[in-house]
Amino acid sequence: PKPRDSVEICDMLVRGYERINFNRAVAKQVAFMKSNKSLKLVSPRQRQGESVRFAEELKTPAPKTKEFGETPSAMEARLFRSSIKGSFRAKGIFDQMKAARYEMHMKAMQEYEQWAKEFTMNMKEEYESTKRENSSLKTNTDNELERELSKINDESLLKSSEKALTNLRERIAEVKGARKDEISSFETALQELQNKKKKLISEYVTNLQAKLIGIGFLLEPQIVNLIEEILAKHQKEIEAENTEIEGIIKRLLEKEESTFSEYSKKWDIRKDRYYSLNQNQSLEQFKQQMNELRFVNPVERCERIKEFMNYQIHLFNERKNLLFNLKEIPMPIMGIQSVNKIEQQLHDLKEDSMNNLKLFREDCLSIQEEKKDEAVQLANSLKDYLEKNKALLPKGKTYEAIIEEQCYPLIELRYKEGKALLQSIEQSFNKFDTQTHKHCENVINFYRLVA
Repeated sequence: PKPRDSVEICDMLVRGYERINFNRAVAKQVAFMKSNKSLKLVSPRQRQGESVRFAEELKTPAPKTKEFGETPSAMEARLFRSSIKGSFRAKGIFDQMKAARYEMHMKAMQEYEQWAKEFTMNMKEEYESTKRENSSLKTNTDNELERELSKINDESLLKSSEKALTNLRERIAEVKGARKDEISSFETALQELQNKKKKLISEYVTNLQAKLIGIGFLLEPQIVNLIEEILAKHQKEIEAENTEIEGIIKRLLEKEESTFSEYSKKWDIRKDRYYSLNQNQSLEQFKQQMNELRFVNPVERCERIKEFMNYQIHLFNERKNLLFNLKEIPMPIMGIQSVNKIEQQLHDLKEDSMNNLKLFREDCLSIQEEKKDEAVQLANSLKDYLEKNKALLPKGKTYEAIIEEQCYPLIELRYKEGKALLQSIEQSFNKFDTQTHKHCENVINFYRLVA
């Protein structure tokens, strides 16, 4: 090479390595020249040996020296430049320096690529581990809720109270909150992994930058640009991963919302079924009550009917005794006055019979009204119970309408049955009493003719 080519190479090295270990080698070379006073006193062999040692020292950085410091002076740089000016041996030295630094530079970059590969795999493994922990909670709670929901059937709903449904609803809300917290923890864990990844990349790349500057294959501005490109690449990956994490969390939240919406629907179905069964059961109980004897054939009415029948038997016996008394009167002394007296007594018994029937009717109607009021009170209590327990209402219906449609007809039926029974008793009694009184009048008429 031309002499000026070697000088330009020296200028580049002096400018590019002012703050690296190359300064130490420059300082030592200058010290060697100073110790020999002049370049003419240095033999070619000594100069060649020193150049080889100079190249070896450039490969392995050494500690700073107190004698020269980090940066050579301008005079020392000019002395070094002049010492190798025109020397064709300098080319071999610089070629060796360049090859060694290139090899160290490439080795450092290969180590970085290997580290980046292993680091990415480790981060991915940690991410999958965190994801598995989150999915295990979801699977366990899903199985638990499905088991609890499957236990609630018609039989259990009829046996259990509303508290069982309330406990299940509280458990669903508890699991929902726990899983929401778990997703939040999962998101936090992923963000911590991202922050950890960012921190470790920053630390490694910072050390890589210092190492590359120490190697000195590229100038510091070039190394800074290279490091910025590496950081930009990693930052782009981290941003893409952050976007992916946001999407994962969003999908998890949407899926959880959909899952618990389904659980809420299943719970609502069982709640509605409970209220429906409870409503039907309550209506059936009301119907059973209306079919009991206290409404179909009240004890009070039965006793009153017995009293009425006993009194009618008493009247019948009284009439029979009067007729027997008339029969016992001797024919020669039987007069109209005696017959009229017995006839009047029979009319009095007839009047008593009618009065007794009237009292009997009033008492039976009073009993019937009391039973109707009792049934209406039961129906109102049933309405209040249905309202309290939020029983299901068909479209366009009210609780009052349900009671009127399914309860009041039974109440009216029992009331009409009681009236029909009373009417039947009255008809039978009137027929019997009328015939009895007619027969008595026929006997009286006979004895009146005799008298």
